[in-house]
Amino acid sequence: NATLTGNTGVVSVPRTTLEAVKGDGFETGPYQDVIQTDTVINEGNSGGPLVNLAGQLVGMNTIKSTQNVGQNYAIAADRIRQVVPQLIAGKNLCGGG
Repeated sequence: NATLTGNTGVVSVPRTTLEAVKGDGFETGPYQDVIQTDTVINEGNSGGPLVNLAGQLVGMNTIKSTQNVGQNYAIAADRIRQVVPQLIAGKNLCGGG
């Protein structure tokens, strides 16, 4: 049995851009049209849903800022609705081969 956890947070900026994030041997992003929120995103719960108080999907929790504590980002649901059908169809959206 999986235990669901959650917390409340505030959407600070509904559409913003997060510059590329560099880590040990990798770089991800930049992310465009993401939702900035203070909802906690930790390793293991990225990819989970960001929902409003009515239980409606708002976005997918994606990444937390390593420079600004409490500054976290989710990919907006409308963007997910655009991208997922393309991925299912086999389209490469990352560029390159």
